[in-house]
Amino acid sequence: MKKRIFLRAAAAFAALLFLCPLFACEAPSEPAGTVTGKRIAFTFDDGPTPVVTDKILSKLEALGGRATFFQVANRHDYVSASTYEKIAEQGCEIGTHTFSHPSNFTSMSDSATREQLTKSVNAIEEEWGKDVRLFRPVGGSATQSQLNIAAGMGLHTVNWSLDTEDWRGATSNVDEAEDFIEEKVRYIVQNVEDGDIILMHELYLSSYEIFARAAEELVKQGYQLVTVSEILGITDKTKPAAKIQTKGEPFIISDAVG
Repeated sequence: MKKRIFLRAAAAFAALLFLCPLFACEAPSEPAGTVTGKRIAFTFDDGPTPVVTDKILSKLEALGGRATFFQVANRHDYVSASTYEKIAEQGCEIGTHTFSHPSNFTSMSDSATREQLTKSVNAIEEEWGKDVRLFRPVGGSATQSQLNIAAGMGLHTVNWSLDTEDWRGATSNVDEAEDFIEEKVRYIVQNVEDGDIILMHELYLSSYEIFARAAEELVKQGYQLVTVSEILGITDKTKPAAKIQTKGEPFIISDAVG
């Protein structure tokens, strides 16, 4: 009896090897919803902007990706309500980049800082329909007092780990900017790493082209395009700290442009 059972088992195993060679069978696929591979977050400052913002969203949709927009709230009239609907529907997020992008941000008083943040957050939430959790200071710099104010308002202050400098030589004429675009695409593709938060701007068609070409290549390389909150693990329950974050580390850039 035991011999017959052994022979049957051996025969079944041999049949299995015939149908599925030991080193040829595919490994079980990951469960639905499992996050695997490398992740990066594209971020876009200074928008929204007619045409450019919608083109970014269309490319993200085509690539199955998401991004974070750090918007200047007094520019909201530049785009229609449908743009904000797309941002919400596609799982992207919006953070504040102040209300009017004041060039003297770090020298502003506490009351002026609070007004910039409050007005911008209120405007974004009215358009977007969701709570704003992220703040990117003008130029990437903020005083400790300003960081305290942002944290007190429930805002995580976030900068970047890879600066594309897409604003240098940027133009709305794509034909005139081809060399510049290709240079920046190479820079992103050659320097990006898992977990990077990439700084770009939402102002120029050339910036869109840089993003679109770089994102296509990075997706081919196995990168997932996600939001800043996903990179940093920020949820509704995450308490903001009074510091600037990128890739989980606090830092301050004193001479940045953003």
